[in-house]
Amino acid sequence: MKLEVKNFWQKAGAVAICKYVNSSYVLINGDTFELKKLKKDVFDSIPVNELYTANGKPWASNIRPFIKQYPKPEGLNRFFDNVNPGEKYCSYCGRLVEKTDEDSMISNPFSVKANNFANFYAYGHGYKTVCPDCQFLGVMAPLALFYTTSFSSSDKQITYIFPEGKTLEETLKINNWMDTIGAKSAYSNIKLSTKFYPSQPYETLLMTLYELFKKSRMLFNATYHLIQISDQGRTTTVLVNDSFDSVEKLQNLFKKLESLGGQLNDFLDSFIYKEEGKLITEIRESLSHKILKFNELERFLEMSIFKLDYPVKYLHEFMKSYIN
Repeated sequence: MKLEVKNFWQKAGAVAICKYVNSSYVLINGDTFELKKLKKDVFDSIPVNELYTANGKPWASNIRPFIKQYPKPEGLNRFFDNVNPGEKYCSYCGRLVEKTDEDSMISNPFSVKANNFANFYAYGHGYKTVCPDCQFLGVMAPLALFYTTSFSSSDKQITYIFPEGKTLEETLKINNWMDTIGAKSAYSNIKLSTKFYPSQPYETLLMTLYELFKKSRMLFNATYHLIQISDQGRTTTVLVNDSFDSVEKLQNLFKKLESLGGQLNDFLDSFIYKEEGKLITEIRESLSHKILKFNELERFLEMSIFKLDYPVKYLHEFMKSYIN
């Protein structure tokens, strides 16, 4: 298996393969990915607890939204076939191959239908054609995503982060860097040192990047893809499909804040308050969104602080760092 990997979902699939395969079986040069092992053997090497639920049923909650149209593992066997040269064009890798399928959610869910995964099942396939190798990368992609999970009375919401570099080679390096704050849990694989663990997408991304900065004193330039999915069992809806790439500005903000003695997590945690016995996180999420977009904050902070009956930690230090 040797092909050019061109979109972020395919890059995620290649990164996932590298997690489960000895480096001697993989060769990456720029965007060229070569796998010297059978695809079925790669899939079979994935630990059971990363594929299945605690009851041993398909699929683990963090990958289920992307492959639940295949309720049994045997349904994926078609993507393990060898790819031979032919006359059919693969829209993803650009090769001429013997066999292709119509583009589908398994290849790249965000090229087919980004607003509502449930609609995808009703309205069918995309217009592109995709080879089994690229479909296999799509199968593997969810296993490379960083994620956190939150629950409400009606659904389960999963936030995903995936950093994409300029090339596949760079993307793998950045993902290995992010793994330094990795954790093993059914509900999150990101370890953050914060009093109130994030439950929403923008606060999760901001606090993850800050954790990485504290650990390595730098941030890798990349496009950080941010996705949030609501999983209500039979219906799976995309709530957020965004990206962040203003890395240098954010890194400078972190440096200035710490030079003034401030701590971002303590500042953000100040905007979580209790109401009727419940922790309310909406202000922290909205603030994180505005920080990542580098929007003006003065008016928003005035209105937010008015709702609180206690001082905000490191407010002066943060505003001085943010404005300057």
